[in-house]
Order: sequence, then structure tokens, then C-alpha cells
Amino acid sequence: MEIQCLNCGTKSSGNYCPVCGQKTSTHRFTMRHIAGQDYLVSIFYLKRSMFTTLASLFTRPGHTVREYVEGKRVEITNPLSLLVVVVLAFGFLEHYADYHLMDVVSGDRELARNLEHLLAEHPKIFYISMIPFYAVISFLLFRRAGHNFAEHIIMNVFRSVVLVVLTVIHLVTGALVNNLAVMVWVSRAFSIMGVVYGTWLIYQYFSPFYRNKLLLLLRALTAYLLPFVLFVFGWVIVEAAKG
Repeated sequence: MEIQCLNCGTKSSGNYCPVCGQKTSTHRFTMRHIAGQDYLVSIFYLKRSMFTTLASLFTRPGHTVREYVEGKRVEITNPLSLLVVVVLAFGFLEHYADYHLMDVVSGDRELARNLEHLLAEHPKIFYISMIPFYAVISFLLFRRAGHNFAEHIIMNVFRSVVLVVLTVIHLVTGALVNNLAVMVWVSRAFSIMGVVYGTWLIYQYFSPFYRNKLLLLLRALTAYLLPFVLFVFGWVIVEAAKG
């Protein structure tokens, strides 16, 4: 029986597409698939398309991620592989760079200061640990699109990859500029870029499923900001309980 390749559309009766080489058994992501041995092992096999994937994530993020989720996976690197690479790169630079994200932490209010300290000192842990939380929120807000929870996990892994890359660029910029007053404003600019990018990715990803683009934009912004707001709210409660 011939099977249509999800990557290029070619029909084939073999195990691999004769045109693009993708497995004809490629299917939708599920939590079992993500946690499966084959997918986890593939984390350690970086494709030559890593930089092409990153370029696509910066130029057409939502469309790239949606196409990957829907089956076009030959030219896109496993998002978990990308996340491992960028987190290791950030850890290396943070260790050896003269500039650190903690350098721009300021403010007199102790609670805000502690929160900024947490986000600046442990950004890698924050981005990774928030992935399931962001996936829950986007799953609830965009259930009409019909994508399962595992697919929302994949989307938010890609989002975290780019946010870590932006953090790396922020770190490198700080090391080159070497001016704390300037870097305070640069840090704020990168924070705004993170919000814009996260909203843009979600907006593009779900654009085929919603006619009302203004409503979609508001949903996308909510999907990006709400998990962080809830995190801050939870942090305030914990800090208040300690006090």
C-alpha cells in the first residue's frame, strides 16, 4: 500500500520516501512518542540543518514549527537537540564572560529584587521548567485548533530555544559593550524582544485556524504573558509566606 510522505507529498510503498528520505511511518507527535527511546536518542544527532532551522525560527517561527509538527521534519533539527545545544552554549558563555545578567539587577523593593535575581541567575532553568506550564496554557487557549498536548510541548520547546538564543546574544552584547548603564537599557530591550517574539510565534502557528486576527493576536499575547504572570503571582505568595 502506498503512503503519502508528510514532508514532500510523494507516494511510496517503502519505509523511506525516495525523494526526501523521510520515514513513511512519520506520524503526529504524542507524549509516548516524545518520551520514546527513538526520539530521545535522536537528541544527540545534530543535523547540518541546525543553523538553517535557527534562521527559519527567526524569520518565520510559527509557520516553521507548525510545518514540523504536521510532518515536515527532514530539514528541521529536533527541537530538544537545539535546546541542549543553546543551553550548553549559554552555560559556557555565562561562566567565562566578564558580563553577567545579574549585573543589571537593580531596584529597592526586596521582592522585585529577589524575583529579578532568580530570573537573571537561573534563566536556563526558568526557560526549561516553564515549557510544560506554557504548553498547558496554550493548549487551553487554542483547543479549537485541534492540536494535542504533545504538539503544544514541541511548539514551546522551539519557543524556549529562541529565548535562550536571545539570552546568549544579550550576554555577548554585554561582554562587548562593557557599559553597565547602557546594558540596563539593552536588557529591557531584550525583554521586550522576548515578548514580541513569543507572541509572534504563537500568532503565526495558529494563524490558519482563526479568521479573527485581532482576537488571535490577543490570544497569542495572553498565551505568552499569562504563564509568566501566574509564575510571578505564585512567587509573591511564596515570598510573602516566608516573610
